[in-house]
Amino acid sequence: MKLYCGIDPGLHGAIAWLGREDEPLLLRDTPILKKGGIKGRDTYDPAEMLSCLHVPNVLTFQRVTVAIEVASVRPNQSAQASQTTGYGEGLWHMGIAARGHRMVRVQPAAWKKAVGLPLKADKAASITLAKQLFPEAELHGPMGGGLDGRAEALLIAEYARRAML
Repeated sequence: MKLYCGIDPGLHGAIAWLGREDEPLLLRDTPILKKGGIKGRDTYDPAEMLSCLHVPNVLTFQRVTVAIEVASVRPNQSAQASQTTGYGEGLWHMGIAARGHRMVRVQPAAWKKAVGLPLKADKAASITLAKQLFPEAELHGPMGGGLDGRAEALLIAEYARRAML
């Protein structure tokens, strides 16, 4: 059996694991330490990120492919926000390498095209498409707001599954 993982590397991103079925094996927000960073800001939790990349020994997979979105600078984004996202992507890279998984870096335009999402689609469109493809996935928070990091991690994992099949 093949296993596919998608990662939205942002601080408010997520990680999603998919097998052959349409139901995610794992869907989880990026692990963070609340108010643990510089000046009391939230920051990544590297140990827990590494834990999210562990494939249980009881499961046998022929190949594990992890697709991670390439972090990029957005217009009007602060230097600190760009640095934080790049730092998170680097932590995910280290975890993927430490676990010995195959890694595929993917540009947003490539995974969006592959799953049928318009390039300029907003976060709500990602949530809508992910809900259509994975109706059992929890894509809304406790206050009802959409969790676009989870939706995009699922879509990136789906990109990997489609690209590797």
